[in-house]
This record gives sequence, C-alpha cells and structure tokens, in this order.
Amino acid sequence: MHRVPKDCDDMMQVGRLQNFDGNLSAQGRLIHQGTLQISESVAGNTQKPKDRRIFLFEQSAIIADHIPPKKEFGNPTYIFKNQIMVNKMVFEPNVADDPLRFVIKSSDPTQPTSFIANAQTQEEKDQWNNKVSEQLDQQKRLLAALVDPKRYMGGGDDMSGAVGNMNLGASSSSDKKTSSSAAKSSASASKKPAESPKKESKSKSLFSFGKKPAKSPTSPPPVGNSK
Repeated sequence: MHRVPKDCDDMMQVGRLQNFDGNLSAQGRLIHQGTLQISESVAGNTQKPKDRRIFLFEQSAIIADHIPPKKEFGNPTYIFKNQIMVNKMVFEPNVADDPLRFVIKSSDPTQPTSFIANAQTQEEKDQWNNKVSEQLDQQKRLLAALVDPKRYMGGGDDMSGAVGNMNLGASSSSDKKTSSSAAKSSASASKKPAESPKKESKSKSLFSFGKKPAKSPTSPPPVGNSK
C-alpha cells in the first residue's frame, strides 16, 4: 500500500529537475532519491557543503542543486549539476573521522570531481549504502554475464539451475518420444500378415518352367528299346 504514494512522490520529484539535457526515461527505474549535504572535491580542494538532490537510477546517479521554494507552501526546484554512470561509479561507503559520510565519484578521467555526501542520521546513511551497493553488485553481474555468458550460466545460481532443469526435462521428453516411436514400429511390424505358402510355390513353379524333371531311381525302363 505504501508503494503507490512513494512512486507518485518519486515522479513529482523527478519532474522538478531542470537543465538536464539527457533522456530521463533512458536512465531506468528510480531506485532511491533524497537531499543531502554534499561537498565537491577536485584535486584535494574541497568546497563548502551545499544542499543537493541525488537521484539514483538503474543506469546513472544524477546530482542537482537543491533550490528551496520561495513561498511557504511551494515546491523545491532541482538544477542539474552532474551525472555519474553506474558502470563507471566508484563508491566509498565510509570516510575516516566521520561515520555519516560517503563518497561517490566516477572512474572516467574526464570527471575528476568527487562528491562527499553527509547524511543526517546513521539510518539515512545505511539506506544510501545499501541502495548504491546493491545497484553496483547488479551491474557487475550483468557485465560478467555479457563478457562470459557460458561461465555465468554454468554457475550455481538460480538461473543456471533453472536452465539445467529445462535441459533435463527436454532430454527426458525426447527419450519418451523415442521409446514410444520404437513401440509403435514394433507393433506395426507384428501386425503385418505372413506371406502365403501358395504364393511361394507358384513363384517357384514359374522359375522352374522348361526344366526337365529328374528321373526317379525306381521308375521302370522304357518299353520297346530293349532287345
């Protein structure tokens, strides 16, 4: 029941994102989003933290400046700041001397900026750590399946087991088909009538036409030839 209000809120928050030139629908499903105190760090130079919104999608993380509403009951606005692709994301779940911080950056050399996020509570930080870690693990599994699909399918995961069961089912069904066809062929062979002996004798008489009959050893000598 809580899923529908959350999805509606996610759509409204994403709809407030401005100055993003990409295609939001191509980023996949929105996994997690929230406003955090984020500092930018480039070559060791760290700026002051600002309120920024992070939208964690399946394909990328979008970071935007959080502009508070001008009116009392107005809505905030999010101005696009940066985008980090998940397949190039480097995630540091812990920062020394501050248990509520984590770092997100890109392995792309054209994006040297690191984003140091500061959560308000340990629970909030754990939520971000879990969501980001799960998405990175899923991305690694997908890349492993694309690089070596045979090895991935031959592992001990549920997918390989399901494929193995499908293969076993296919072989057993083919064995059943083979045995049933063999039984049918043997049954049809047993139903064929045996050839009649009369036909065989007729064929032999036809082939023996013109041959002289053999003399019997007990037949009497011909009459009139003896002197």
